[in-house]
Amino acid sequence: MRHMTRWLILTSLLGFAVDSVGADSPAFTLDILAPTSQEVSLTVPASGLVPIGIMRSGASVAAESVDLNLSEFTSAQGTSIAVLLIVDGAALPARAMQAKVPFHGFLLPVHLQVPRFPTAGRYSGTLALAVPGQGLGTVWRIDLSSAQESRPATLVLDQGPVTVSATRPLCLWRGQSLCLGRGEEPVVTVHVRDKTGQWPLEGVTAHLEPGLKTAGHSFDTERDLRATFNGSVVKDLFASPGDESRSVAPGQQATVRMEFMHLSPGEYTIPIRFAAVNSAVDDLQRLTVTIQVRDGLFPAFLVILAASLLSFVATRVVSTLRLRAAFLGKVRAMRPAWLTQEPPVLAVIWLRAMVRQAEDLSRRFWLTGQAELETKLTQAAGMLALLGRVHQVRARLQQHLDEAPIRRRAMWALDAILGEIGSGPLSDDQLVQAKAALDELEAWVDPAKREAHYWADLLPAIQRHLSIVHVTAVPENGRDVVAGLVDQLRQAVSQQQPGGQAPSQLPLDRKMLLEETYERLRILWELRNAPDDFRNVVGLHRTYPLAPVEEVFRVVDEASWKRLFDQATGKKVVVEGPPADSLDRVEAFSPVTFRIATPGDPSLEDTYLIRQKLTYLWTIELKSVQHPWLSKGSRKSKTRSLGVLRVASVVPQVAQYAPQAGEIVVTDVKIHYGSLKALSVAPNVTVPVRKSKDFQIWQIAEGADILALGVAVIVGLVSGLAIYAQAPIFGALKDYLSLFTWGAGVDQGKNFIQALGSQGAARQ
Repeated sequence: MRHMTRWLILTSLLGFAVDSVGADSPAFTLDILAPTSQEVSLTVPASGLVPIGIMRSGASVAAESVDLNLSEFTSAQGTSIAVLLIVDGAALPARAMQAKVPFHGFLLPVHLQVPRFPTAGRYSGTLALAVPGQGLGTVWRIDLSSAQESRPATLVLDQGPVTVSATRPLCLWRGQSLCLGRGEEPVVTVHVRDKTGQWPLEGVTAHLEPGLKTAGHSFDTERDLRATFNGSVVKDLFASPGDESRSVAPGQQATVRMEFMHLSPGEYTIPIRFAAVNSAVDDLQRLTVTIQVRDGLFPAFLVILAASLLSFVATRVVSTLRLRAAFLGKVRAMRPAWLTQEPPVLAVIWLRAMVRQAEDLSRRFWLTGQAELETKLTQAAGMLALLGRVHQVRARLQQHLDEAPIRRRAMWALDAILGEIGSGPLSDDQLVQAKAALDELEAWVDPAKREAHYWADLLPAIQRHLSIVHVTAVPENGRDVVAGLVDQLRQAVSQQQPGGQAPSQLPLDRKMLLEETYERLRILWELRNAPDDFRNVVGLHRTYPLAPVEEVFRVVDEASWKRLFDQATGKKVVVEGPPADSLDRVEAFSPVTFRIATPGDPSLEDTYLIRQKLTYLWTIELKSVQHPWLSKGSRKSKTRSLGVLRVASVVPQVAQYAPQAGEIVVTDVKIHYGSLKALSVAPNVTVPVRKSKDFQIWQIAEGADILALGVAVIVGLVSGLAIYAQAPIFGALKDYLSLFTWGAGVDQGKNFIQALGSQGAARQ
C-alpha cells in the first residue's frame, strides 16, 4: 500500500510537470554540482547520512510547505534497502514520506538516512517533491553508492559447480536419534577471498538464484541448511550479518561450511551466489551445489527379505489351503455312519481319536507339518478301510449264519481279529494278514463251506485244550465231571470213530454238541483256582437234565463279576499306562494306551467277561504346561486343564492323545455290567507328555523348502542391491516398489522351477 501511494504521488507529479504552465511557477533544484539535472549520484559516507539541500527559485508566490517522498532503493541484483528522509530544523521523525514540510526560505536542508548496504553495488531510487494545493511537483532520480566501494574488492570462491552424495540412515521417525545404521549429511565447504588479495571483504552474505531444483519437500534455507563462517555458527547465511562478524581480511580467506539436513532421497540442484558489501559482481561468486541423496542398503535389504518371505508365506498359504481343504474332505470321509454303529473296541477308539487329531492339526498347524498330517491321514485311512471290512463281515455273518453256535464262534473269531489289530498304525504286512483273515472268515457265509470252516476253527481249539487239561489239577469234587468231558472230546476227535467215521464226517449237530462240551471243559479248567466258582459250575453239570451251556456262561460271568467287584473293593483294580521305560518318549499327538489290570487276580484279566462283555467309561483330563513367566508368583512350571474327555469302550483298553505338551491324567473309570451297580475305579494315573518334534511353530516347511528359500533370498539380495539399491538417488517410493517386486519375483521364479521339477519327477 505504501509503494502504491508513492507511485501515485510520483505519477501525479510527472503529469503535473507536463501540463503545468506559467512563467512565474517556482522551480526546485538540489544544491549539488549539477543543479539543473534530474538524475544525480550520491556517495554514502560511513555514517550513513547524506546531506542535500532543496533550492527554490523563480517563484512569485512563496510555498508555505511541501510534501517529500522517497522510494525504495534497489540494486542491479534486485536487493532493496529502505532509505529514510530527515528534515533539518524540524521536529519530524525520520520517514520515507514527509508531509507538509515547512518551506519558508529559498533552501530546505534535509538528510538521507541510508542503512548499510547488504551487497555491493549501486542502489537507485527517486525523491519526489510536491506543493500541496498548487499542483507543482519535481522528481529526482538518485543513485547511491557506498564510500567503501572506493576499495575495488571482488569476492570470489575457490570452486564453482560441486556434486556431493549422501546416504540416509534408517530412522523410525524423522528428527529422532533412534536410527539403524550410520548415515551422513551432505556437506559443502568453500573458501571466500578477495580476487586480488589486496582488499578486505565485509558483510559476506549469500542468496539463492533461479534454477533451484528439489526432491520431495521444498528447500528452506533456515530449516534445511546449517552454516558456519570460520568455524562460528551463522544464524542465517542468507540474511544481513547484523552484529555477526563476516569479514575477510586482505590476503586472507574465510571458510564457509554448509551442511544440508533433512533431505529426502533424490537429486537437488541449489544455485547460491555469495556477495559482500564492498564487492563488485563477478561470475566466480556463483556456487551450484548438486546433492544426490540415497537411502542406505539396510532398508533395501529389509524390503527384499520381506518380499521373499511374504511371497514364500503367501505361496505356502495358498498351497496349504488347498491341502487343508483336501485334508478336511478326507476327514469328513472318515466319519461314515456305520462307524458310529461299531462297538467301541480299541481299534475303533484309536481311529476316532486319529480322525479328531487330524482335523485339529489341520486347523492349528495349517502351515506346518504337512507331511506328518498326510502320514497320519494315510494311517487312519488304512485303519478305516480295515474296520469297514470288519463291519461288512460282521453284517454278513449276522445275516447268513442262522445256527447260534456257528454265529457265536464266528463272532468270537472276528473279535480275535480285532484284538490282534489293537491300537496304532498298522504295517502293510499287518493289513494284508488282517484282510486275509477277514476274507477267510467271510467265507463262512457260503452254505457249502460253512461247516468245514466251522470245524476247522473248532477242532484246533479242542485239541489245544485236551493237551493242557489234567484231571488231577482240578479240585477233587469235580474231577469226575472234568474226566467225563475230556473222554467225550477225545473220543470225538480221535482219528477213527466207532463204525469207521472220521471226525470231519460227523454231522453238524454232533459238531455243535462237541463245541458245547468243549466250552464246559474250558470254563471248568479256567475256574480250577476259584473253588467256589468251580463248585457252582460243577453243580450245573450234575443236574438232570443237564443245564444248558448258556446257563454255565451266565454263572461264570456272574462269578467273574463278583471277583472283579472284590478286587475293586480292595483297591486292587488299577489302570496301567505306558511302560515306565517309555514314559520319557511320549510326545504330543502320539496316542497313549491305558488298560485295566487286576494284579491281585491276574487270571481275571483273561475272562470273557472282562474282555468282551463289560462297558468301560473313562474320564481323562488333558493338561498343558504353564511356563513360570505365565504363573504369577511362581518360579516353577505349572499345568492348566485343557478339558476333560469321557470315552466309552467295550474292551478294558482305551487310546488317547494330548494336543500339546503337558499331562494325560486318567481320573476315573466306571465299569458297567448290564443293570448291575457300576464299579468305580479312581486310579489317578498321570502320563507326562513332551513337546512334539513333528509339529512345531518354528517348523515352517520342510528342509528342502527352507534351503530353496535361502537360495532365493541370497539371489534376490545380491541382484536387487546391485541393480536398484546402488543407484545414486535410491529411496523413492517407486524404488522400493520395484525392489519389492524384484524380491517377490525371484521367489516366484524359484517356485516355478520347483513346480517344473515336480511335474518332471511325476511323469517319470
